[in-house]
Amino acid sequence: MVPGPPPGTGRQRHQDVQALAQAGWSPSATGRRLGLDRKTVRSYRDSDLDTLLASARDCGAGLLNPYMPHIQIRFDAGCTVSLQLYREVCDLGGLHREPSCRQPPARPAP
Repeated sequence: MVPGPPPGTGRQRHQDVQALAQAGWSPSATGRRLGLDRKTVRSYRDSDLDTLLASARDCGAGLLNPYMPHIQIRFDAGCTVSLQLYREVCDLGGLHREPSCRQPPARPAP
């Protein structure tokens, strides 16, 4: 169990990491306290808040972005099975291959 509260917003995380860094906490100790990886702690410690918030907003266009309204409607309607949602997106014309986790393992040649 992680001691302390779970991390909140980017602003709150940055503030918490900065406060613990000022108090002399190591990245590993800060990470354990806040439930963050030590590399994430270093990123929050070494970056200014504006840079972090800009990088969070710049997530780029994903393959599912055109289908998010459909996915959200179906999720709100109770469909939470990812494979079903995946197949529906394929039926809508996107993502034309089966997920790799559903392919049977290759058999060795005789």
